[in-house]
Amino acid sequence: MTAIANENYLSGSRQAAMSDCGVAIPDLWSVSHNQAGLAYIKTAEIGLYHDNRFMMKELSFSSLAAVIPAKPGTFGFNFNYFGFSKYHESKIGIAYSHKLGERIAAGIQLDYFSTFIYGANDNFQKITFELGLLSNPSKNLMVGFHTFNPLPGKTLHNSLAVLPSTASLGISYIFYEKVLLAIETFKEFSENIIVRTGIEYEPVRQIAFRFGISTGPSAYSFGMGYKSKKIRAGIAFTANQVLGVTPHIDFGIVL
Repeated sequence: MTAIANENYLSGSRQAAMSDCGVAIPDLWSVSHNQAGLAYIKTAEIGLYHDNRFMMKELSFSSLAAVIPAKPGTFGFNFNYFGFSKYHESKIGIAYSHKLGERIAAGIQLDYFSTFIYGANDNFQKITFELGLLSNPSKNLMVGFHTFNPLPGKTLHNSLAVLPSTASLGISYIFYEKVLLAIETFKEFSENIIVRTGIEYEPVRQIAFRFGISTGPSAYSFGMGYKSKKIRAGIAFTANQVLGVTPHIDFGIVL
């Protein structure tokens, strides 16, 4: 039987609005972009994310994420679901992140993937992991690295599901406490490097406007976010020159 190609779908409307820059931006959705970022979260959070790829309901994607700071580290959880009743992919991830010093943190996540195909005798399954590092060498600068499925052979026996192996390297810098600039390179080991750039502007403390552009193929994105002491919410739109527009939305609560 032909192998089934899965994808490690990314979550978070903040990151989506910034062309999926997230490896050097710590927040709840670091469970998807770079688990090391969880170590910088000081309070427990839970959030829901949804996107509708190219406005097709069969390509909808949803994610649930939670983070719990503890001693001596931070724990994270996420559950992803992509597809519809006759074909869907799911992912369960359990993460742990820990600060190795004042200016660097590391994170690891164990992932279980499952793919359901209507009419097939069995579900396709994979177990893999992802690793991340995040450093803040100065107050406003962060440098992050993340790799997903670095050892593609270490998976469930006799599974036909195929997962990509990827790596990301990026930086983020805050200018004048109102503007965040992020630049990131993304590499799927069998594909060309993708360059992502994003910018976030906070005219006031609770509201942010976001924009992004990426290569391979060219894609554009924009959105906005709201945050208060207890609430996080965001909306974004990404535009692919070939396939069309995808809306993204998320909502989170600080516990």
